[in-house]
Formats: sequence, C-alpha cells, structure tokens
Amino acid sequence: MVLADATNVVATDAPSATATKTMSQASDVPNAPNTEKLVAALDDVASFAAAKRDAAAAKLDAASAKDAPGLCIALLRVASDRAHGSARRLAAGTFARNLLRKAFWTPEKDGASFPDASRAPIRVAALDALCAAPDGPSRALIAECLRLAGAVPASAFGGSSHFTDRASSSSPASSEDPRADLALDVCEHLARHESSFVSSSGFLLATHAAARPFQYFRDAATAREAAPEALETLCGKVIAPHVVPMCGSDDARVRRAALKVVFRAVRAYMPDALRGEATRSIVGSISRSTLILRSSSDEGTASEEDWIAAKRALRLAKALVTRHASMLDSSAFRSIVGACVGVAGVDDPTADAADAAVAEAFACLESVLSATREPEPTRDAAWAGLTDFARDDAQRVSALKDLILQCVVPHANLRARDEDRLAEDPEEYARVNAVGDAAIADAIEEALADGGGSSGVTARGAALEFAQALVTTKGPAGDGAEPPAKKHKKDTKKDTKKDGEDGEGKAPPPTPGEFALKEVVDAILAEAPKEKIEKVGKSAAAAGAVATYAAPAAEAALGASKYFGLFQLAAALASAQAQRGRAAKDGAMRQFCQRHAFPAAAAAESPHVAAAAAKFIADALAVAKTTAAALLREGVAALIAAIEREWDLKGFNDDDDTD
Repeated sequence: MVLADATNVVATDAPSATATKTMSQASDVPNAPNTEKLVAALDDVASFAAAKRDAAAAKLDAASAKDAPGLCIALLRVASDRAHGSARRLAAGTFARNLLRKAFWTPEKDGASFPDASRAPIRVAALDALCAAPDGPSRALIAECLRLAGAVPASAFGGSSHFTDRASSSSPASSEDPRADLALDVCEHLARHESSFVSSSGFLLATHAAARPFQYFRDAATAREAAPEALETLCGKVIAPHVVPMCGSDDARVRRAALKVVFRAVRAYMPDALRGEATRSIVGSISRSTLILRSSSDEGTASEEDWIAAKRALRLAKALVTRHASMLDSSAFRSIVGACVGVAGVDDPTADAADAAVAEAFACLESVLSATREPEPTRDAAWAGLTDFARDDAQRVSALKDLILQCVVPHANLRARDEDRLAEDPEEYARVNAVGDAAIADAIEEALADGGGSSGVTARGAALEFAQALVTTKGPAGDGAEPPAKKHKKDTKKDTKKDGEDGEGKAPPPTPGEFALKEVVDAILAEAPKEKIEKVGKSAAAAGAVATYAAPAAEAALGASKYFGLFQLAAALASAQAQRGRAAKDGAMRQFCQRHAFPAAAAAESPHVAAAAAKFIADALAVAKTTAAALLREGVAALIAAIEREWDLKGFNDDDDTD
C-alpha cells in the first residue's frame, strides 16, 4: 500500500537512535506485528532511497494482508507515542488512515479487507491514541482513523459497496442505529477517564467524529424527525455538560472546535439535552464569539482563528434559525442579529478569513428574514429580534434603516481591499465589477474557492443580496405595513393581475425593507449637489460617437467611497423592486441616470466609481420600467465613452515601462 501523502522529511525532533522497545506487544492482538520491524519499516517509508521505500511498503502490505486489524492498532499506538519522531508518527498515521479507508470504504469483490466486527477494538484504540497524541498532523490523521472506524458499515445499507455521510437509512433488517457505536464509545470513554479525557487535546476531535454522522436525517424525505437515542445520550453526557461551555472559551481554537461540534449535533435534530438552558448558553456563546472578534479587530489583534471561530458561530446560528426557529424567543433572535451585525460591521477587515465570515453573517440574517414567514409566535419573535422590538411600522422602518447603515453600507462602499485588487489585476477587477450580473455568479464561486478570493465580491455580494431580500420580505400582517390594495371600479377584469402584484392589476405596496433602503439611498443623494442634467445629442448617440461628459460634482462632495456605494445600493434597490413588480418609475430612473450614472461612467475621476456606474447602467436599465429610446441611447453612449476612455492608473501597474 502506497502512502498517499507521506513526506520524505527528516524530523527535527526524531531521537538519535531508533527506539526499539517503546511499545509492548498487545495481549488483545494475538497477531500484532513485531514492534522493532514495524518501526524500521516506518522509518524506511520516509527514506530518501526509493528502494527502501518500496521494500518497506511491500512489508507493510504483507502485514496488512496477514492481520489488518492488528497492524492498524499497532500503527495507531506508534502514531500517538511521543517517544517517536514526528516523521515516524506521520508515516504511521498515514498508513493507518489509508488502511482503514481501503478496508471500510472500498471493499473488494469478496468483501472488506477485515470484518466489521473489528471496528470496535479499532475505535477504542483510536480513542486512546487520540487522547495521547501530541499536537501536529499525526493527531489529525488519528482523528480521521476514528471517523473511518466509526462510519456506518456497508452491511447496514443492504450490502452497498458505497457509503457517504448523506446516506439516509439503514437496512430494514437492522433495528439499531448504526451511527450509535462511536457515540456510545465516546460516552463510555468519558465515564472511564472523565478528567483526563476532557482535558486532552483530542477530546473535541473525538466528540466531533461521534456527532458528525448525525448531521443528516436517516430518512431524507422526512422534514422533521425525533433525535436518535444515541445522539440524546451523546448530548446529555458529553456535549451539553462539557462541549457547550467550551463554546465560550477565550482560546479561539478551542472555541471554533466546540462550536463545530454543536453545529453537527443540531444541524438536523434538536436533542432534548440541548433545549432550554443549553440553547440559551449556545446563543450566548455565539454573541461572545463575535464580541471577542469585534474587540480584537478594534485593537488590531484579530487573528485568522478569531475570524474562523466567528464564522463557525454564525454557521451554528444559521442552523438554529433555519431548523429550530420555533425553539428561539425574541431575545435569542435579537442576540443572533446582534452577532451578525457585529461581524459584518467590522471596519474594513483584512484577514483572509474575513470575507467568508462576513458572508456567513449575511446568510444568517437572511435566515432570520425567512423565519419571519413562519407561523406565530416564531414570526413575531423573528421580527422583534430583527427590528429591536419595534412596536409599529415607523419604528420598524427606522430599525431596518439602522441595520442597513451598520452592516450593509460599509460593505457597499469602496474599501481598501478594492484598491489592492485593482492594482493586482485591473482586467479581472473590471470584469467582476463592471460587466453586470453575468459575471457575479462565477466571481462568487472563485472568491469562495480560494478562501476570500481576489475578486472582492464575496462580502459585498452577500451584503447586497441581504439588502434585496430585505426589500422583498413582507412586513408583519395586520400592522399597517402592507395595506390592502384598493379596488378600482374601471378595472373589473380578474385576469389582469401580473406576477408579483397584489390586488387587481395593482403593484404590491412597499415593504418596510424597501422604505428603509430607499431612505438610505435618498439620504446619500440629499448630500450631493443638485447638478444640471447633461443630455447627449440624439444624432451623436445614434451614430455611436463618444459623448463628452463632465465629472459629476457628487463624486467630490461625497467622496469616491460613498459615491461608489451609492451605485451599489441603488442597483440592489432597483433589482428588488423589479422582482416584486414595483419597478422604478420612468422619471426617477431617468433623473438618476442622467445626473449620476451616465456622467460617472464616462467621466468619473475614480476608476472604481466608473466601474460601479457602468455596472448600474447595465443592470438597472435591464429591469427598469422604461421604454424611452432616448434614455437607452444615452446609456449606450455613456458605456461607449467608458469603454474607450484611457485610464492613467498611476501606482496600479507593477511593470515600469522604461522604453
């Protein structure tokens, strides 16, 4: 068996002489390999000599064919023994992981390499090894071994040779949950070694491996399902008393691991052991994770681990809101919204993990918006948390406006990362930020793929998507947010209702979110000087001539950052209004385009503003409720002027032209 990821690296902490008797022969493993020969083979596996590596791999393959379970247990003991060097531990963990992967996940024609009955001793050995293993890559390999040994056996799925974590149910012949074995092993291990197990560095890894199989329903067609007995036992004995308190740890690494364990436990089910006080403690830990990040960011000490922990906390919050909203009260919703705003409102984060955490914050906020469509009292609790217990529609609009100003506007505005990304790749920046909706989906995928991306749209795109969702979410019924449409005597046809319209041929009333976002956009416009509209000659535009525009005075008055954000917010508002059948009026769209969008695209001083204005023209005019040929011709002329404009990007080019 070839080691897939073994490295030919000489360990810096390797002992000067080979430890020949560091492990005793296990009495419960009758055919366990000779320790001295095993250690020598592992050292040869990491050798620089190809002949030694091949010979060692052949010896290990022969040993696995003779007694695979015994070899696996012996390898786990070597991988967790501090007396061995890191290279030897890494080789042992890698070979054990590959052996289990081959044995349990890719069975041969005649069955697995060794029977499923051998899983139990391997799970026990992996648990012992995980608790004793020092920090490093070998410990992660041991955790993977534990997960493989605790995976649902193929025999529980009607003899299927392929198993994934998304498998839905065991075979009809099996009355027991095959996911229970590892969970009960962890509980039993805790009962025997409580203090040492909980304080060990492998405790959270072992608990995560036990909770992971429960993140999906056994019956994928079931919308709700009672928590399995094994999960209840795991939560009652391990997760609730020990893991939940760790979610508020000051150590970001401990905090992120504990939050991930709880996330796996509640992603599908809501165990009784995690209801009530445990849920309130989890929500409090989510808020604490974001508060720690906010304070660290203000002091300039926020680390990647802090951002990752915040992302884990928000992902857990999203799971609670999405799957178990009925378990949350208004105070819990308010805490979750506050946590999202705390992450999204961090001033221009520069960490690589920041974009992913901010995107998770807005995804969680969208989940809260979805909860406002649930039956009472969940709907009322979600609205109370989202609008800070607003009593009427006016207060609700004011609260949503503050929410937009706190977390959406900072990401819509121009940020330092945009300057960096323009300098890094001007063509890619233009493709992402100026060509409209066509490139947004690809850009988001690229940004998520490289952990933050170079396109700069992950956090901003998530913020603007939340703003659009806010506009399209109806307010609470019966509170004056959506008055019924008046009937018109002349309009007696019942089939004149269009998609997205309420009433007979009449557009639906504005939502509180639309009022709030429109107030934000109008407030920014009110700060800009009132300029005369510069019209383009019809003949020149029709002929495709480059129009002559003057730079808009609003750019200097508002600043490039705020003016850039204005176009982002205005485009989100126009798109959401069109989605609800409330496209912007022809006169308002014409005035905004002629005063701001066209001049900015053709003559703005900042390339960022020009790109944002060009994107607005491409997107907004596509959904605008206008058929004015003159306005469309002006838009085309402005885009032509923007395309043919020559930019002097001083400081943006890395290559100096000395010719």
